[in-house]
Amino acid sequence: MDTFLLSCRVIGRTVETALLAHLAESASQRGRKRLVGWFLPTKKNAPARDFYEQHGFNRREANGTGSLWELDLKSLTLRCPDWIKLKVGVESSTAETTAGGKN
Repeated sequence: MDTFLLSCRVIGRTVETALLAHLAESASQRGRKRLVGWFLPTKKNAPARDFYEQHGFNRREANGTGSLWELDLKSLTLRCPDWIKLKVGVESSTAETTAGGKN
């Protein structure tokens, strides 16, 4: 995972768990074995400090900049909360025609 960014207004309302569960399930279905991501602490992201650990990730590495976390998708127990319904759209891979008729 390169960037997992959410508003502080939704963190703690389990939206983050729902999104992470979807990412993990999608990665698993594509044959991936693990999710990895760095946590780089700042003054503003302190509420997310324990995010990976709370969602079953194991810390693989830590340095002066941050910590690298890993989730084993083979033993995936992460689930979307029952009170959240995810609707996943699929982006179109075709270009839209502009007003001039060119793609």
